[in-house]
Amino acid sequence: MSQSDSSKSNEWITQSEKDALMKPIRGTQNNIITAVSGAVVLGNHVKQTGNDAINGAQILGSNIKKGAQFVYPYLKEGAENLYSEAKTLGKKAYKNTEDAIKLTVFLCQTAGGCRRPDYMVCSGSATTLTGAITINLHNGQSYIGKGLDSSPFVRSKKHNGVDNSKESIKKWSDVLGGSGSLGFIFNKEGRASEGTNNFLDGLGGGAGVTLRNFRVGVAQPVNTDWWNLTTPKAIEIGLNTQKVGWDGGISINEKSVNISEEYNKVKEKLSK
Repeated sequence: MSQSDSSKSNEWITQSEKDALMKPIRGTQNNIITAVSGAVVLGNHVKQTGNDAINGAQILGSNIKKGAQFVYPYLKEGAENLYSEAKTLGKKAYKNTEDAIKLTVFLCQTAGGCRRPDYMVCSGSATTLTGAITINLHNGQSYIGKGLDSSPFVRSKKHNGVDNSKESIKKWSDVLGGSGSLGFIFNKEGRASEGTNNFLDGLGGGAGVTLRNFRVGVAQPVNTDWWNLTTPKAIEIGLNTQKVGWDGGISINEKSVNISEEYNKVKEKLSK
């Protein structure tokens, strides 16, 4: 036997067997390398996506900041104009309070003596929509009213386009408005509290005129004859945000909380 043959026979594993064993190992190594490379690529994409999101958020934040800086002066000027108009209107309304008291006393005297009001109503309007809170001053029953105001249909009250200028703020004073009045009901049916409840509950209509922010109006339930002087009617006297003008509309009142009863409940709880 030759020396080469002797060395081959002494080998524990042949080269072909080694190759057969290493083949799957090399394949696994290649798969691992491929997976690691894919993970690196995916990580780069995720990182880039994160960077893009951060950049986009920074750009959005910058645009929002620029927009706020651009709009703020206009909002500030509009708010200052609105505050100035409201302040001036408040001063005028305060000055007219004395005239309102004098006229109320005069109307009371012409009606045969002063009398306590039956209800108090505070109302607000935006274009043709109105809302009001009415309180029966005899028993504290409150009502929530909602309806339509006819005065914005007047041509002088229609405005196209409103911005933050002083002229537009004055336009809004026509479109938006509010008033507070005391109501005196005549020809009430039943006791004072019940008659006032019957008058206020349900569908009603009214109209009024305003001069120097002082408003005088009339109101009555819709289900009664307007021209029949013996049916319940009310005279309303109060103040209006509108300096000069008229108003008229229809609304429906729904019962809400009884302020007197709620006050007594709170009073009882506090006394315990």
